[in-house]
Amino acid sequence: MNTHIGIIYSTTDGQTLKICRQIAQHAKDFGYTADVIELSTFKEPISKYSKLILGASIRYGKHNKDVTEFIKKNKNELNQIYTAFFSVNLVARKSDKDRFNSNPYVIKYFKEIDWNPNLIDVFAGKLDYKSYSFLIV
Repeated sequence: MNTHIGIIYSTTDGQTLKICRQIAQHAKDFGYTADVIELSTFKEPISKYSKLILGASIRYGKHNKDVTEFIKKNKNELNQIYTAFFSVNLVARKSDKDRFNSNPYVIKYFKEIDWNPNLIDVFAGKLDYKSYSFLIV
């Protein structure tokens, strides 16, 4: 049985990476091996993994276009294995928007993209003004 999980992420400020590392630790606790890989450096064949998790953050109201391109390019392979997607965004901190089916960013994204992962979730991000330059704030 293949117990190798790929955890691919796109992040702007590092919150998605932190979540991916936590997921990887939980997977290891259950006997899986997990690779945490930044999307732009992912070169492995998807078939290497029994499960693939894709995490993406929201910036200026949108997921990174590279995430969408990755999904479109690899949709057939993604559909051959168990897949999960999670979005990291500030809106998810609100109790009425903290589920995939109530989060406006996730709802809009899956209306626009032709892909149905086995599991979808959303996590609240962090707005850390102290770490940003004055040009961003």
